[in-house]
Amino acid sequence: MDAAAKPDAREVAPDMNANVDSSAKRVLVESLVIETDEKIRQKLICNLHVNEIQFGSMGQFAYKDIVNVATVYTNPNALTIRAYVLEGGKRVERNMKLELEDPERSRFFRQELERRSARKRSPHRPKNTSGNKLLILINPYSGQKRALQLWNNHVIPIFEKAEIDFDVVFTESVGHGTQIAEQLDLEEYDGVGVVSGDGLVSEVIAGFLRRNDRERALKLILPILTSHSSEPFSARDIFCFEAALMATRPRYLPLRILHVETEHDGHKPMFLSAVWGLIADIDLGSERFRWAGMIRLHMEAFIRITRLPSVAKYKARVSYKHVKDKQLLRSTKIKASAPREAFGDGHFDYEDVEPFTGGETKPGTSNSFEEIFDGSHCLEEGHLPTLDERVPNDWEVIEGEFAYVCLSASSHLGSDLPYMPSQRLNDEVFYLTLIDWNTIPTRFHVAMMMITIDRGAHLDYPFFQVPYTLDRLLYLVSGNPSSRLSGRTSRR
Repeated sequence: MDAAAKPDAREVAPDMNANVDSSAKRVLVESLVIETDEKIRQKLICNLHVNEIQFGSMGQFAYKDIVNVATVYTNPNALTIRAYVLEGGKRVERNMKLELEDPERSRFFRQELERRSARKRSPHRPKNTSGNKLLILINPYSGQKRALQLWNNHVIPIFEKAEIDFDVVFTESVGHGTQIAEQLDLEEYDGVGVVSGDGLVSEVIAGFLRRNDRERALKLILPILTSHSSEPFSARDIFCFEAALMATRPRYLPLRILHVETEHDGHKPMFLSAVWGLIADIDLGSERFRWAGMIRLHMEAFIRITRLPSVAKYKARVSYKHVKDKQLLRSTKIKASAPREAFGDGHFDYEDVEPFTGGETKPGTSNSFEEIFDGSHCLEEGHLPTLDERVPNDWEVIEGEFAYVCLSASSHLGSDLPYMPSQRLNDEVFYLTLIDWNTIPTRFHVAMMMITIDRGAHLDYPFFQVPYTLDRLLYLVSGNPSSRLSGRTSRR
């Protein structure tokens, strides 16, 4: 090695007869033969930096992009590093084969590389324990019966290359996902992957909530591997591929779960949005065109909008308690295309889910979501009105004829519909949006607003009202029983 390239105090040249400081910022490996995907072999120095491994002049892999480090069976001194790096806005598979002549040096290098590129321990697991197994739930009838095809073509290849262990269960009926989540062995699995729509995701969340050890169960990852329909977490083939990659190297981010009480369905958890009126009518009515795939929503929207205002003109009273925060209200006008700095410092930063530290919990489940969410709404007065009670005098009340009312808990209404881009997964507030017929010039304005949601232009229409961001609760009373939603929400 050239004298100018000798390790400084921050570097460690591997010496197999000494204990190596694994906290060193850099580790140098000399006389390393590297073979790339293009079968190019080159002898050079390899650096293990704090956040990446650098292959001399041949490039580098960030540790977070590495999905597997494996020994070559035909040569115990050789390693294959598999990574999916970002190139041109897309993830591309890249492999490097590393070969050292010294077995001890090879063993050390692999151990240190595995330590630096290791997946984080699932926060539901106690310290000094680990796992690498997922339970996959597949609805075989989901997405025009494409769920199994997507799983086979896009997810399994990634899991096999990353050496992710998994079990597969095909759901058989409505509610099956809830039953599975209620009985899941938390010691065996690190997460539950869903190959279906958001309905199955909701079932799994409901099952976790019903467990007596729900605080621990809710810390499992919930990879959503769908690629169909219009649900906010669904995706097309490329997104299914991306979702599979994220499942191999998960970040444990918090998701706020809401408590909804409706007149007809009682208490239930929610994690996306509660919509009443035109948007809900389009979503439900489009089921008759499910054979058409995602375009079914456009078909149903066209039919209903041409019939406005004879449809989607509902009398209602909306009662709510709001957050008096001008900066928060201004953020509701930020479009998805805005530069990242427009969202403010820390907007895209999330703290990882805290590890579970509780003790033993008695086995069993609870069937009452009302009891599960009791006390989680955090209202200062300590009481959340039921559907039969009058709202407090300090609440805001709006009465009128509405095209729709939406309570949003996520930034998107669909995979390509950035409805409220400033919304975060774990926001402590909800966003109330509504369209009052008294403010709509013509039905064509409604049509133009609806077809421009994908590029955020709907936020520019004066009749698209974001009266306030909600602190705690939405309460709707409709004059149309066939399209009635009376509900309250609280947070968990």
